[in-house]
Amino acid sequence: MDLLWLLPLVFVLALISGVYYKLNRVSLSLILIPGMLGFESLLPVSVEDSLLILIASCLAASLPFCVLSFVSAAKNFKGDFEVVPRFATRVSLSSILIAQILGIVPSIYVYSFYCILLALFAMSLILGPYLNREKYFQESFSGRFWYLSLLSLPLGAAGMEWRKVLPIKSNAEGFDYFLTLSMFVVFPALLGFVFPALPVTVFESQQWQQNWMIGYICWPLSILVFCGSYIGNALVKNTQNQTDKAWLHYILALFLLAIVIRSIIT
Repeated sequence: MDLLWLLPLVFVLALISGVYYKLNRVSLSLILIPGMLGFESLLPVSVEDSLLILIASCLAASLPFCVLSFVSAAKNFKGDFEVVPRFATRVSLSSILIAQILGIVPSIYVYSFYCILLALFAMSLILGPYLNREKYFQESFSGRFWYLSLLSLPLGAAGMEWRKVLPIKSNAEGFDYFLTLSMFVVFPALLGFVFPALPVTVFESQQWQQNWMIGYICWPLSILVFCGSYIGNALVKNTQNQTDKAWLHYILALFLLAIVIRSIIT
């Protein structure tokens, strides 16, 4: 019976995720996974055991959005495209390695690492506008910051949200590396979750649930998340009102901090 209440909850969270993706280019998992952790009593397994399944399923739901972002960026790019394969190769190899490591590490440590990264990202959302005023970062370290996309992977995110957090400018042609590299974060990671280094032990004793799993990816959950987020994305008009975007920015930061504080207290 808990699963019947879980499905509409996932769909509502996916709708909200689609809205945030459209307005602030925030990965779907940054709304959906913390929201699901807030209803851990409805989850069929413990929150530690279900975390990797949620991460992998959210990444699978994000893949179509990442592909569309890459195609759009490639069409609009007018400069030297050789820099993209160079970064994409490094990001792809690192992404599949991180996914394999997450499947090996005990789930309790993965959950602790997830909470730490979530807290760091929430703080960066708050401090990001102040960092944007520092020209030193913009002129000296923008290339290194592209690899922060990989830091989003344990959060189930594609890394595109860093473009709104850190003081990183696009190149002269307006090319957005975070949106472009997101596909090279998500797709290799999915390969690592589909073929994990260790079997998904949480479902070994329940044969009927294996039909819903592809490695760590729960494909019905991925389809539901994609459908909900696509509807939310399609129904919202992308406004250029900076005040609204700033409010959404800080609301997300407070939401993530509240989830982290709750996980520490409980």
